[in-house]
Amino acid sequence: RYVSGFAISHECLLEGGNIQSALMEVHGEQEIPGFRHSGEEFVYCLQGKLRLTVGKESLTLNPGDGASFWSRYRHRYESEMPADSPTPTRILMVWFEATEEPQARSHDDECETD
Repeated sequence: RYVSGFAISHECLLEGGNIQSALMEVHGEQEIPGFRHSGEEFVYCLQGKLRLTVGKESLTLNPGDGASFWSRYRHRYESEMPADSPTPTRILMVWFEATEEPQARSHDDECETD
């Protein structure tokens, strides 16, 4: 059984730079818990089907679809692929870490109940 999470993570190497990126794999019926942090985020679906939830709004991203959002709103990722699918949902995430705000980098239990 596979576990959802970062496959590759890239820290910004530019002096004073703030952009970070990661390749994430999300497997069927395994959601990534809701988080919020400072800055903004862009997610692009490379493979599979992704349910992106930001606050109380959800949308499905298919390969080639992307979305941008303010990271200060709780957000989470879920695969919409069948649990027994050998193909994970693969996404590219790019985010900008701004000055930290209250609630930054915190797990958001509300995200699990919305």
